[in-house]
Amino acid sequence: MKKIIFFLILLLCTATAFAEDIYPSNIGSIEASVTLFGNGKISGLTQGQEVKLQTITFNENEFQKILEQTEELTINGKTYGGKYLFDEYNNKYILFTISENGEFEYKLKATIQTNSSLFNVPDYVLGQNTAGEKTELFLSPTKKIESNSIEIKTLTKNKVLENTYLTAVNKIINWVNDYVEYSQDEEFSKYYLTQRSAIETLLNKKGVCDEFANLGAAMLRAKNIPTRINIGITFDGKEWGNHAWIGTYNEKLQVWIPSDPTFREAGFVDATHIKMGSFSDITESQAKAVFPANASVSFDTQTKLPHVEIKKTNYFNEVNLQTDISEMKANRWNKIKVNITNLSQDNITAPVSIQKNYKELIIKENRKSIKLGPTETGELEFEIYPNISLSSNQIAKGTIRLNSLSQPLTKDITITAGDYDGSGELIVNDITPIAHEGLLSIRITTSNYFPEEKEIDINITGNNFELNKKKQQSAFSTQTTTEDIPDFEVIPYTVSILTPTAHYVQTLGLETQKITIEPKEIEKQTVVEQKITEPDKTISERIQENPIILLVGILIGVTILLFVLLWVNKKYV
Repeated sequence: MKKIIFFLILLLCTATAFAEDIYPSNIGSIEASVTLFGNGKISGLTQGQEVKLQTITFNENEFQKILEQTEELTINGKTYGGKYLFDEYNNKYILFTISENGEFEYKLKATIQTNSSLFNVPDYVLGQNTAGEKTELFLSPTKKIESNSIEIKTLTKNKVLENTYLTAVNKIINWVNDYVEYSQDEEFSKYYLTQRSAIETLLNKKGVCDEFANLGAAMLRAKNIPTRINIGITFDGKEWGNHAWIGTYNEKLQVWIPSDPTFREAGFVDATHIKMGSFSDITESQAKAVFPANASVSFDTQTKLPHVEIKKTNYFNEVNLQTDISEMKANRWNKIKVNITNLSQDNITAPVSIQKNYKELIIKENRKSIKLGPTETGELEFEIYPNISLSSNQIAKGTIRLNSLSQPLTKDITITAGDYDGSGELIVNDITPIAHEGLLSIRITTSNYFPEEKEIDINITGNNFELNKKKQQSAFSTQTTTEDIPDFEVIPYTVSILTPTAHYVQTLGLETQKITIEPKEIEKQTVVEQKITEPDKTISERIQENPIILLVGILIGVTILLFVLLWVNKKYV
């Protein structure tokens, strides 16, 4: 009998019991009890004065229904209710009016049903915005979305050659998800506490949800697709937290269709997205405190993470997944065929991914998509390399999990010893031109799927310019190489990359006009202390509050009268 040398660890998403059960992108609908928290302190108010605190709250939309909702603020043992306000985007706010000093805390509670709708989205050629003023605001550049800059225009020109709605949305969402590295650990706080613009995200290649949304929105607006920023909360597979994603306007359906670059969800978002509001720029999602100039108010809207209690969960039921994989060989590439059947009567683009549960399993392109007509069945092929040393009498056991628009498919796998054959592939994932401040940076991302180090040959040519370099890349690694061209010319540059398995050639086109909005470092606005003085008071109100004003006025009047009398007396004597 073969000896089982180890049992591979369970799924990565084990932070909570809820996380063990679901992968967010599988979820089609939920019913949940949600509580948001905030606190602060008021000081310096005098008798008759008051503070107005305004923060965004839960609102119904086409994807979510509010079954129950309450908002309350407590200060000095007293509970205040609020009243609802709506802004120009129809976002809903709760306004608390407080007339006393002290520390306060508030809770926003709601029972919410969310449903993720998969649209049968019609495609069309992009051109002039026919929706007019309704969407014009969401085509313009903003503080964090510099959609008409040379950086974003050059990027979009080279990343989306086609000029149709569906292609642009899918390519941009997927490219941003691949390009931007989600910041972890110590870097997470760095990006969480500030909001980086689209250009900054392009240059830094890192960020959290705000940065993914800003870069995606900038590219979509550069393609003349109205795009807005959505804020709310969502589940990332481990915990609930604040989140930002985007919505694009489809002119044929005349509706806003959500997408999430962070989660790689194009044309839909899963039902764990609980929306709070939509804006033209992320910095507009502000909480506000309005109070007299003599007072002081601190106002924190992110005291702690949202508390979410799931009552009901339903998976998508759009596709059926089937695979016969049960055994794999170690130290070689194993091909896994997955059949996907469209259970709906609509045309759909189904995302399919293999959830990487173990570091020992190397997966080539673990996320793919397939277009399917009504009731059509298609096939995708994945490749997995178990990087494990096994003798002939040893086996390893574990599971793999396939995710799509359905209940996850989990399969038990057995790994047995295989003959090492050294096969693999070295692919070019991405070639991105960045024209910024007189410098053209060409970023080349490659993945080496060989079990040994390999060499790549990079050649870049332009008018009177040529660069040749050789790079070494270690086994089973992904790396980004940046080649800079100072004082570049606005002409096409050709990038030629030779790998052990392929020859890649790409011609890069550059934009000629530089129209930018200067990016400024602005702290995240979801926690705002904003001072707005009260409207001007009448003269009688000011005199009643400050009698010295009356005395000073009388003295000034007497002085002027004496001066006039003296002057008249001198003139006529």
